[in-house]
Amino acid sequence: MSSSPSAEQAPAANAPSVTVIVDATTAGLASAATLHSVEEAAGTVIVEPVVLVGDATPPAILELAQGAEGTRVVEADGDVARARRDVVARLASTYVYFLDGGDTLASSGLDLLVESAARNDAEVTVGGTSGARAARSPEWRTVLQIAGRRRRSRLALDVPPIVLDTSLGNKLFTLEHFAPQMAALGPDLGDEGVVLSAIVSAESLAFLPQPVVDLRPGPSDGAFLDPRLTLPETYAAALAYVESLYTRLVPTLSPRRATLVDLHVAALVSPLVGAAPEALGQDRADDFFARLARPLAGRPLDGLEKGGLSLLTRLRAAALTVPEPIATLAQVPTLTLSTAPAPAGARSDEPRLFADVPNLTGTRRRFSAVDLRAFIESLDTDADDQHLVMSVRIDIEDLPTNTLVAHDVEASVRAGRRTLVRLEPSPRRGDDGLDDGSWFVGRLPVADAPTGTHPLTLEVRAAGGPVVSTPLRATLGFRRMSRALHLPDLITQGLVTRRRTVDLRSHRGRLARLRHSLSLLRSDVGAVVRRQPLASRIVLRRLTAPFFMGRPVVVFGERVGTRQDNGWAAFEHARRSNPPFRAFYIDAASNPLRGIIRYGSLLHEIVYLHADALVSSHDIDGYMRPPAWSGGSYLTYLSWRIGAKRIWLQHGVIYNGVASNIARERTGFDAVVSSHPRETAYLSGTAGYGGRLHEIGLARFDLLTRTNPGSTILIAPTWRRHLVAPSYSDGVPDPETFTGSDYEQFFLELLRDPRLLEAARAADAEIVFLPHYEVAQHFATRLGSSSHVRIVADGGASFRKELLRARICVTDYSSISFDAAFLGVPMVYAPFDEDVFYGLHYRRGWFTVDDDGYGPVGRSVEDVVGHIIQLLEDTSSVEPLLARARHDFDPVRGNARARTMTLISSELAHP
Repeated sequence: MSSSPSAEQAPAANAPSVTVIVDATTAGLASAATLHSVEEAAGTVIVEPVVLVGDATPPAILELAQGAEGTRVVEADGDVARARRDVVARLASTYVYFLDGGDTLASSGLDLLVESAARNDAEVTVGGTSGARAARSPEWRTVLQIAGRRRRSRLALDVPPIVLDTSLGNKLFTLEHFAPQMAALGPDLGDEGVVLSAIVSAESLAFLPQPVVDLRPGPSDGAFLDPRLTLPETYAAALAYVESLYTRLVPTLSPRRATLVDLHVAALVSPLVGAAPEALGQDRADDFFARLARPLAGRPLDGLEKGGLSLLTRLRAAALTVPEPIATLAQVPTLTLSTAPAPAGARSDEPRLFADVPNLTGTRRRFSAVDLRAFIESLDTDADDQHLVMSVRIDIEDLPTNTLVAHDVEASVRAGRRTLVRLEPSPRRGDDGLDDGSWFVGRLPVADAPTGTHPLTLEVRAAGGPVVSTPLRATLGFRRMSRALHLPDLITQGLVTRRRTVDLRSHRGRLARLRHSLSLLRSDVGAVVRRQPLASRIVLRRLTAPFFMGRPVVVFGERVGTRQDNGWAAFEHARRSNPPFRAFYIDAASNPLRGIIRYGSLLHEIVYLHADALVSSHDIDGYMRPPAWSGGSYLTYLSWRIGAKRIWLQHGVIYNGVASNIARERTGFDAVVSSHPRETAYLSGTAGYGGRLHEIGLARFDLLTRTNPGSTILIAPTWRRHLVAPSYSDGVPDPETFTGSDYEQFFLELLRDPRLLEAARAADAEIVFLPHYEVAQHFATRLGSSSHVRIVADGGASFRKELLRARICVTDYSSISFDAAFLGVPMVYAPFDEDVFYGLHYRRGWFTVDDDGYGPVGRSVEDVVGHIIQLLEDTSSVEPLLARARHDFDPVRGNARARTMTLISSELAHP
């Protein structure tokens, strides 16, 4: 950091002063960019930085803060909240602003906040946010458009999103208003409660539409679960917080302002209420509900209807106030739905969907308008090409999905004036074990498909009322799979509009192909004229089309640089078996004569532009798409033109509860390979693939053969998403929580166990450590060179070779256990941290190691080592388990690659 801003930038001596308190106590979040943004914020205001540091603060950040003129460094001593209170108590500035390490102030962000605060005489000023964690809800956008207007105490009630969000990063407080509340309430309510108190007690608030802070991406962004909802301490902290609000804050407020606290609490506890039974167990969840209900007893919750909260949030809050909470608060009863004309008690004359809210609070029964949205997952043809089949998801606000199928609701999709497709329920099962009733299927006879271009619209009629309609929106999976369906007398395609709604475009008759080609040509010319993104690739596709006439083009891939997974196994077989298509493989190094193309090269882009099928064992979009094409531009401008089939060979047997992340509405896969009957059943019932699942076995299974028993002890754990930043998430900082974690300590202790080392030496067995590639370098750094253990950190390229050499295989939760069982290698399972793994990484699926595993289970280093030693001496104890493995995999043993070729050819032949 430089010492000070330049003279021409320096604020006037009488300028308002802002103390910026930066939390740099956490290693994974402390950032030089944060400190630089604070220094550069000194425009028309005097900035007084205070940096809170701790034992985990990186030395470079500490040195940077200590070397900056005018910056105060304060040791937090492990208690950031107390350090903030102590700093605020000693301030003499006009305003105080808080910034987390890793977040960065926008240019002129403080100037804008101070200017708005002064103009409106505001005690609290709220600005916009940008970045990965920015608030993007419609309510926030509405609020932040109220720029430059002075609104007093009613504002917080009129715009409740301000109350529901109590984060610090985008709010400027006058010290005169904030300091007394920090001193009085901070020890009991914490930072969140103090912010809430400052907002609900303010006589004037101001709002800025401009972003004033850029929020960093978090290490759990993109995770399957919100990690906080799985931890018991989250529920204990929430109870203490809510109890403090109603004993310390609410008694000091007027009834009107106390309603704001009700709004805040309702929004805060709703997700906890929904997750508690699974996270805590039913008995502890019931105790949590009972304790949570006590502070709310007797509260007049009618005000919740004015707060813009979802229906589910209001129902859960209201249920806490009655003696017998409905369905243990995790669900709501089936609601009576109706459409306009509005029922008695409803405040709208528009044709909308209304839900009959149960009489939970002793007040009169009323109807509540709810938001209706619909999404199309896929548009396919049936097996005999006689029907167009569409899969549709209907969302009614955030109600639990098992309540959405009601006996009095009729749903249809309209395509054109005369075409109405009746939707039939097609429930799935969620990873939480509940039936997901939001899914429907419609079948439109090909002969009835309208010609021309028509928007697809969902129409709902409830309780015999008139029709309520909403446009069908495209899911991510639909955008990925959109293609023209070529039928004998019809060419049709679902096209995604700029607003992500879907139009059905169809051409019929002998000239259908010509009309379709001309329509696509007009679109291509328009894209070039308007200079749309990737327009040059559209031209390139036209120019290179003559070179790709004839046989279809199939592009194979997996994680670049490995050549060991199912993508490579299938490609190699394709090159030798002369299939009815041209095969290419995307890799780090090229060999054009063998069809291997360098990732990111021009040839990579060209073959991708003409691909009839994309085949991979990994995420097709993450690992195969040319890196020069952004994901959004590719989906908007190229994907639907190319129309490639998407075939997923899988990376391993799926046994965890990951359906929500690999569901067809997200992936757009046209065909998915499975290997185990229970895996097939799980994916069929939860992920929306149905008949598009093909239980033919992983292509790499054909290569898992050996004539001699192995000679190594292979230890191969999977990774933990909460300990490292995944390689596929650009810009996510490493949380720096790997070192010292229970995960690291368990495997370091295992690899250094004297009994294991002695047993391996006596059996002449080498110990090989093959961690998941996401954590391989972390372990390599910690282990260093060892004469006792060989660590393999090559990104997984040696996976098959090491497995073939294994005498015993040890893993925690990796699907390598299925490969080992297929090969007949004795297994030892080490699920030492199940609560953490199935809380922060995955949900539980159809497989448990105790009931379904193919080897003994140890949950401590001592037990795992004991099992290894026993298997080194005698494997007879696991022979029945290995026999079961042979039985499970016999249907897919042998010729998996040939079956894969048949699958690809079949997909190419089908529209």
